[in-house]
Amino acid sequence: MQTGMSKLEDERLKSGFTWRSYIAIIYAILIFQPAVCYLFLLTGSILTTMIPWITLLLISELARMSGSSLTKQEAGTLFIVSRTSTFGIFLGAIYSLYLRHSPIVRAFGLTNEIPPWLSPVSVDPWIHRTFFHPSWTLPMIVHLVSFVCGILSDISVGLFLRQMFIKIEKLPFPMQMPVAHAIIALSERETKRIQTLSITALISMIYGAIAYMAPYIARALKYQFQVIPIPWVDLNYWVHKVLPGASFGIGTSLLYVATGFMVPFQILISALIGSFTIFVLGNWFLVTNGITLFAEEWAPGMSIQMTWQRSLLNAWLSPLIGAGIAAGLLPLIRHPQIIVQTFRALRPSRAEELEFSIWWIILPFTISAVIYVIFIHMLVPEFPLWILILLNIIWIPLMTVISTRSVGITGIPINIPFVHQLVYMASGYPKYDIWFAPVYSGGMVGEGWCINFKIADLCDIEPISLIKTWLAAYPISLLVGFATVAYLWALDPIPSAAYPGVQIYWPIQITQQMMWIKRPPGLFRPEWIFSGFVIISILYLLFDFLRIPISIIGLVAGMSTPIPVVITAFLGGLIGKLLSRTIGKKEWNMYRPLAAAGLTLGSGVAVAITAFVVLAIKGMEHLPY
Repeated sequence: MQTGMSKLEDERLKSGFTWRSYIAIIYAILIFQPAVCYLFLLTGSILTTMIPWITLLLISELARMSGSSLTKQEAGTLFIVSRTSTFGIFLGAIYSLYLRHSPIVRAFGLTNEIPPWLSPVSVDPWIHRTFFHPSWTLPMIVHLVSFVCGILSDISVGLFLRQMFIKIEKLPFPMQMPVAHAIIALSERETKRIQTLSITALISMIYGAIAYMAPYIARALKYQFQVIPIPWVDLNYWVHKVLPGASFGIGTSLLYVATGFMVPFQILISALIGSFTIFVLGNWFLVTNGITLFAEEWAPGMSIQMTWQRSLLNAWLSPLIGAGIAAGLLPLIRHPQIIVQTFRALRPSRAEELEFSIWWIILPFTISAVIYVIFIHMLVPEFPLWILILLNIIWIPLMTVISTRSVGITGIPINIPFVHQLVYMASGYPKYDIWFAPVYSGGMVGEGWCINFKIADLCDIEPISLIKTWLAAYPISLLVGFATVAYLWALDPIPSAAYPGVQIYWPIQITQQMMWIKRPPGLFRPEWIFSGFVIISILYLLFDFLRIPISIIGLVAGMSTPIPVVITAFLGGLIGKLLSRTIGKKEWNMYRPLAAAGLTLGSGVAVAITAFVVLAIKGMEHLPY
């Protein structure tokens, strides 16, 4: 029998899949996906975050003018699904083809090592810039199988994470709260909430016009102009005079301030301690004592971005793997009732209390994972099968659980990069084919699904209706993504001077990829992984026993986050504390989600306007007069 709370929740949740929400989603896909794709080719940045805000603003206003406002379920569904974007799939296929014809790959002597299932061996698709060629058949089959397996696993893992972290542990998901509040405010049009949202959005939009619009438009007109450095003010040049190797700066995105508004102050302090320990004190210690490859390649004036990337790769990566495992697993081991209650709630005997049967979760993931492992084993038969199983069926879902829990508590994911590369190196496998195998998401995108389910839950949306809407919109997005990429590729080669974003970043990406394949020594250190695990485990037990108010998840999340991001989020938290004392804690808690959402909304509008103006300028360059 259902509990009273279960019944109440069932009555609260309603479908957001209506003809109005679906038409609005298709409109967003048709209008915005080509613009975002083109802007990516120009700048190398994917700016899909602005799509749902612009769409929701426009559609909610049209609905209000027609006399029938959107329900919060419709508004939430529209917001979540309208950001669906698939052009990256087809740009990825072109990247694979570019890989085969790249002079960089040729210089590394690896052109002939690229397998025929990755990209066409024939030169015709490259010369004629077309997807309509028989040699695409095998690569497209490989992409399709891995793509379908990924979708199945991602949705099923997302449902499992929803049950664990939203329904059972009831984590706050601090960065999803303001999004949901903004969605509800735009749908219900309550005066005070709209005023708060509008004022902060206006401030953010003006700031965004200075930070994003002016420099991008100036660049499109062949001028150089920048007032506010994005994404941060880099102070390394001066810091290195005192602390060699250290990094310090201030983030300039208002989204970091919005994060500070919402994330508990205790977690902000923990993240600041973690980031400061690694990227200020830790890097300084490494350089002054000549420890690790990072100390050898560091040079005075090295930028924050380069310092962050190189120190992670050559010093902190292995310890962070161990730290991430400890931070994610120990709280669950210390409080096992979370896992026990999750699996109890998924038992068939309690299926009547769930929106989904356990088989909706177990079967899709199991089937997709087994198919993927068998498929990759067929493509790369000599690579050890047990490593494929360990990496794709155990490790990736495990890290997805750990990262999602971090998002649920701190708003910040725990991202441990280069795991596949490190595993391939450690395996001792002598051939190169495994390096080109498609990477199985294994539920990694399940974190994103769980985040969307949290927004849906706050907007009282049935999760099944959200999945149905996404499945109904995705084929349209695929068609639009394919048509957009095919058209832009037919206009000019990708990469080329016409698309400077990928012309700059793709060669860099290929160089990094080839360097991994050539296996640089000293990156994978099992003893450092173990040390990271032990240190964080001891700290967690110590903090827990002594009741020291430091979040171990926040600490580890900060250890992998660039210092300027954490600094600005911390400043946002201080501003929130000041406002709480000024206007009252109750008032601030009521309106801070809307203030945070307004900062996000204003930035999204500024970026959207920038994209359309840049598109118009670039479009005029192709006119014959």
